[in-house]
Amino acid sequence: MGEELGDGTNLVFVDLFGFSKKEDECETLEDFWMYSIKNMWALESCPERAKGEAEGSAEVIQLLHAKGMTIEQIAGLLDVYPKGIEDLL
Repeated sequence: MGEELGDGTNLVFVDLFGFSKKEDECETLEDFWMYSIKNMWALESCPERAKGEAEGSAEVIQLLHAKGMTIEQIAGLLDVYPKGIEDLL
């Protein structure tokens, strides 16, 4: 997922041209983000399902950390960068 540049900055390229899902076809948080970015010009707010997915992910991360998992373990399990986990705690 992306490329770490060494200074904590991550570089991620997303092909929005190739993304063709409609809002009701989005299944993952990444789907919702790509849908939202691609259709930002026409949206008045973030899709409700995307907001719920993000809140649920934060709760799971906080629960795993409270149960004793390290930030690095959570990041490895969820395939995300540790900085993203730190920001949610």
